[in-house]
Amino acid sequence: MIVWLNGAFGAGRTTVSAELCPALTELGGLVARPGLRP
Repeated sequence: MIVWLNGAFGAGRTTVSAELCPALTELGGLVARPGLRP
């Protein structure tokens, strides 16, 4: 049971990271762009 929960949590964390990383990169680019370029 503990191993199954551990695996499910690991898979969920990986999925969240895979979805958040591109979103954070895009958000960072949108925030940085106006400050760097007029």
